[in-house]
Amino acid sequence: MPLKYQNIFLIIPLVLTTDLVIANSLEDAADRLINATEKATDASKAVTEDTVQLVADSTITTDVKSRLVMDENIPFSVTVSTLNGVVYLKGKVSTQADKERAVKIASEVNGVQRVDSSGLTVFN
Repeated sequence: MPLKYQNIFLIIPLVLTTDLVIANSLEDAADRLINATEKATDASKAVTEDTVQLVADSTITTDVKSRLVMDENIPFSVTVSTLNGVVYLKGKVSTQADKERAVKIASEVNGVQRVDSSGLTVFN
């Protein structure tokens, strides 16, 4: 058998093996791409959910502040923050009734889950 044909028998297994390796690599690459895409999609959903919650919290805070400012008994020094629908009131009010009024005002805002007034103190 001529030498050039003998070399073909050496090359064919090499080509088949290389094709198999490439096929495995492409399959692995495809799997990795699918996994990366799924992770990116999950991350995107999480960011979107966080952004929606952040906007909702900002809206709640603005609404609570606006309502408190409209009440002449609640001083401007009361600060409002919101995290995941929980409104946090901080500052000083003149009476226990003012504190209760601030909590009532905040709890009436759409989207408020609860009101934490532990940072709101009564001074005389």
